[in-house]
Amino acid sequence: MKTQEKPAAALKISPVLLLLDVVGSALLGLGLVELISPGAIVPAALQFPFHALLMVVLGVALTLPFLFNLFGQIKRHQHQRSANTSPVQRQ
Repeated sequence: MKTQEKPAAALKISPVLLLLDVVGSALLGLGLVELISPGAIVPAALQFPFHALLMVVLGVALTLPFLFNLFGQIKRHQHQRSANTSPVQRQ
């Protein structure tokens, strides 16, 4: 007899981490635009040395928690799935 597999559990996405990812992605994109064409986004009165690079670094830093959480969930799911299946399937 074949055993029926349970459907895969959906990933749980935290709204806070999703918001951080959206803000980080926007900051990363704006920082890259500012690196390519200085003064396109940030007015001259608000510019300081390396402001575009700081925007890129902060954008990447804000997206990392979401990615770590997502990959951690995937890893836990794979680990649980491999623990539930026996190496030898009996018939």
